[in-house]
Amino acid sequence: MFSGEQDSELTCNVSASRKRSREDLNLLQQQQQLWLAGAIGKVIQEKQPVSGTGPSASFHNSLDNSRLIDSAMSSTSGRSAATAPTPTTSSPAVNPLVQEFLSQLYHQSLEVDTLIRLQNDRLRSGLEETRKRHCGALILAMEEAVLRRLREKEAELETVSRRNAELEEKVWQMTAENQMWFSVARNNEAIVSSLRASLEQALQNANETAPLIAVPQAQDVEEGYGDSDCVAPTLLADDAQSCCNADAKVCDSNAAARETLRELPRKRMCKVCAEQEVSVLLLPCRHLCLCKQCEARLDACPVCNSTKNASLQIFMS
Repeated sequence: MFSGEQDSELTCNVSASRKRSREDLNLLQQQQQLWLAGAIGKVIQEKQPVSGTGPSASFHNSLDNSRLIDSAMSSTSGRSAATAPTPTTSSPAVNPLVQEFLSQLYHQSLEVDTLIRLQNDRLRSGLEETRKRHCGALILAMEEAVLRRLREKEAELETVSRRNAELEEKVWQMTAENQMWFSVARNNEAIVSSLRASLEQALQNANETAPLIAVPQAQDVEEGYGDSDCVAPTLLADDAQSCCNADAKVCDSNAAARETLRELPRKRMCKVCAEQEVSVLLLPCRHLCLCKQCEARLDACPVCNSTKNASLQIFMS
């Protein structure tokens, strides 16, 4: 009794808003009632036998049509089965075929209403479920993004902390090494000062012992020879021996001083080029034996051949 166009119209009306669907449903029911009223009138005119003519017959026909229209409208108005009048309570003049048609029409209208309600509930529940799934997916995606960002920040923080610890350790090592080099420099300065004082003391001692002792003349010995009864030769021999010993000691000291004076400039010269004075102290052997130019070219001490770890420049005044 219902075409596919009407079903599609009902289905489309379901997807609209709740107020719009209710208004469209009422309008559709009114259209169906009008269409059913016209259809029922045509069926009655075709099926009812012509039993009389004149105004009385037309009056009965119009009365039956109005009753059928009222019964059809009450059956499709959307009321419950208990309140809506059934087609069986119509006038006994109505054809049984029409009564059966109206009954089927009434039941079909109830089924259509039930189907529409079920479709509305199903669509509503489906939309709600889809909305929940969509919200859940969005929340999960946001949680994953936040967790991934947190892991990245934690990794960056760990890297920065490790780098900070390494830098602090390096600063501590450099500070300790700096203090060590300061102590080494102070020790070397003390050694240089001690060597300089020793050298000055040696030079001073050499200068003090430099004057020679005068040797006694022969005439002085001959003058007292006859006055001492052979004692003079013994004294002369002792004096000569002591003089020789003194002369030997003085000569040795003078030779040592002169050797020291000759060696001093040579010791203060570079062991490699022998042209410039030494000004670099090598570590760890502590040999003061190179100038600044030669120190840059060598990796080992020229005196002991030990590996050079560091060097200190000494300024000698």
